[in-house]
Amino acid sequence: MRKVNVVVSRITIDNDFQREQAAAAEQAGRRLGMDVSTVFADNDVVKQCQQLLNAIQDKNRRPQF
Repeated sequence: MRKVNVVVSRITIDNDFQREQAAAAEQAGRRLGMDVSTVFADNDVVKQCQQLLNAIQDKNRRPQF
Protein backbone atom coordinates (compact mmCIF):
# COMPACT_ATOMS: atom_id res chain seq x y z
CA MET A 1 0.00 0.00 0.00
CA ARG A 2 1.28 3.44 -0.92
CA LYS A 3 1.98 5.99 1.77
CA VAL A 4 -0.57 8.81 1.91
CA ASN A 5 0.75 12.18 0.73
CA VAL A 6 -0.60 15.41 2.16
CA VAL A 7 0.28 18.96 1.15
CA VAL A 8 -0.26 21.74 3.68
CA SER A 9 -0.44 25.13 1.99
CA ARG A 10 0.00 28.23 4.12
CA ILE A 11 0.08 31.81 2.90
CA THR A 12 3.08 33.04 4.92
CA ILE A 13 5.88 31.73 7.08
CA ASP A 14 6.06 35.09 8.89
CA ASN A 15 2.95 34.38 10.97
CA ASP A 16 3.44 32.37 14.18
CA PHE A 17 -0.02 30.82 13.94
CA GLN A 18 0.53 29.55 10.39
CA ARG A 19 3.94 28.13 11.30
CA GLU A 20 2.36 26.36 14.27
CA GLN A 21 -0.42 24.96 12.05
CA ALA A 22 2.18 23.58 9.64
CA ALA A 23 4.21 22.03 12.46
CA ALA A 24 1.10 20.43 13.98
CA ALA A 25 0.08 18.98 10.60
CA GLU A 26 3.56 17.55 10.04
CA GLN A 27 3.61 16.05 13.54
CA ALA A 28 0.17 14.48 13.08
CA GLY A 29 1.23 13.14 9.69
CA ARG A 30 4.30 11.46 11.15
CA ARG A 31 2.20 9.94 13.92
CA LEU A 32 -0.24 8.54 11.32
CA GLY A 33 2.48 7.36 8.92
CA MET A 34 1.77 9.96 6.23
CA ASP A 35 4.13 11.99 4.09
CA VAL A 36 3.32 15.63 4.86
CA SER A 37 4.93 18.49 2.98
CA THR A 38 4.32 22.14 3.74
CA VAL A 39 4.58 25.02 1.29
CA PHE A 40 4.49 28.72 2.11
CA ALA A 41 3.44 31.24 -0.52
CA ASP A 42 5.02 34.44 0.82
CA ASN A 43 1.67 36.29 0.77
CA ASP A 44 1.29 35.66 -2.96
CA VAL A 45 -1.96 33.96 -3.99
CA VAL A 46 -0.67 33.25 -7.51
CA LYS A 47 2.41 31.55 -6.05
CA GLN A 48 0.20 29.52 -3.73
CA CYS A 49 -1.97 28.34 -6.64
CA GLN A 50 1.16 27.41 -8.60
CA GLN A 51 2.59 25.45 -5.66
CA LEU A 52 -0.64 23.47 -5.31
CA LEU A 53 -0.84 22.83 -9.05
CA ASN A 54 2.76 21.59 -9.05
CA ALA A 55 2.01 19.24 -6.15
CA ILE A 56 -1.06 17.85 -7.90
CA GLN A 57 0.77 17.31 -11.17
CA ASP A 58 3.83 15.67 -9.59
CA LYS A 59 3.10 11.93 -9.56
CA ASN A 60 5.51 11.40 -6.63
CA ARG A 61 4.07 14.17 -4.44
CA ARG A 62 0.44 14.14 -5.56
CA PRO A 63 -1.86 14.45 -2.56
CA GLN A 64 -4.05 11.39 -2.03
CA PHE A 65 -7.45 11.41 -0.46
